[in-house]
Amino acid sequence: MTGIFLDDISTPDAFAHQFVSLEAGPNFIDAFGTPQAGGAFPPLSPGRHGTPRSGPSSDWPGNHPPQSRAKDTSRPVLVASSPANGAHTVAPGANIVLTFSEAVQAGRGNIIIRGAKGTPLRTIPVTDATQVTISGNKVTINPATDLPAGTGYRVSMAGGVISDLSGNPFAGLPQDRLCFRTAPRPAADHGFSITLVYSGNPIYRPAFEAAAARWSQVITRDLPDVAQSRWGCIDDLRIDARVMTMDGDGGLIGKATPDAFRNGRHGLPYHGTMEFDAADVANFYATGQLPKVILHEMGHVLGLGTLWSDFGMVSGNAYTGAHALAQYRLLAHDPALASVPLETNGGIGTAGGHWAETTFGSELLTGWATGGLELSRITVGSLADLGYGVNYAGADPYVLPVAPDGIT
Repeated sequence: MTGIFLDDISTPDAFAHQFVSLEAGPNFIDAFGTPQAGGAFPPLSPGRHGTPRSGPSSDWPGNHPPQSRAKDTSRPVLVASSPANGAHTVAPGANIVLTFSEAVQAGRGNIIIRGAKGTPLRTIPVTDATQVTISGNKVTINPATDLPAGTGYRVSMAGGVISDLSGNPFAGLPQDRLCFRTAPRPAADHGFSITLVYSGNPIYRPAFEAAAARWSQVITRDLPDVAQSRWGCIDDLRIDARVMTMDGDGGLIGKATPDAFRNGRHGLPYHGTMEFDAADVANFYATGQLPKVILHEMGHVLGLGTLWSDFGMVSGNAYTGAHALAQYRLLAHDPALASVPLETNGGIGTAGGHWAETTFGSELLTGWATGGLELSRITVGSLADLGYGVNYAGADPYVLPVAPDGIT
């Protein structure tokens, strides 16, 4: 049985100290509702009329009377947030995390996400467990749908929406305390575009257009537009092409070069020219090779062979660009190859600006128009070395005609 007992005698002696003992149990609790351990109180001495009264203020050894505890009246304080106030590149799908000075719990009311001008856009009840999670001193807000990109927001709440575990309310979050902006949506990539400005016999125009379309399948990433006073706004690349009388049949087939660049000579071109000898074009048209010949020359406008040295990809008669070299190693089944061989014959315009004919045979970027003129993954890799985004699947099926020296 639990209770309070008077030791020694049931009737207090006027000249004796009496002792009160307490058994532990739920019948003896402090002001906060906490059960206290049993023990002995300080001695009671009789009053003037024999009524026991409290003994000396000093306690007896081993006696521990209940101690009072101060009530928690401190409000929780917001100490950090993610995103931080003023952030301007926040991912649209990012959670909003509020960190407080102590453990907190849901109170009553709503967390409001407003537009930059204060208009409420999302009203989230703090008790909505699908959008609000509370763990320790952190409140995580995960809106049911992502916030739109490139937009400013303000997070606010009234006092009492959040409280600490003793019920002390958070003072609230005014509209100007947590403001941020989501990152803009990435610009749509419309792919690589070649604008062709052609002059010459219209019968040849489809071959030029087909070549431009083919390179636009191999190069996949859009480049920054260029506004230029001479040619206007250029989306990726403009090529001025013409078929004209030059040196007649069997001489110079044509020439092509880039002549205007983004960020100086070491940037990718946005303009170039192509010129073809009318007599040679007529012959290639008759044999069906014209589309591949034009494809080859258009590759030079893109920078193949014409920008290798400027981009530091040539050492003597060797091409060292990493992507083309990797594709060459795969085709040759030799991971130890140090470079891609370049043409050493043909003089200026051919030597050093094409793949070696003796190694690559009918590949598109050799210096002579022989065989099927296949666009290989090596050439696609060279475009990647220049900085274009490429699609290797756009290459033609191709195998090396002869194993390179040292390969068996």
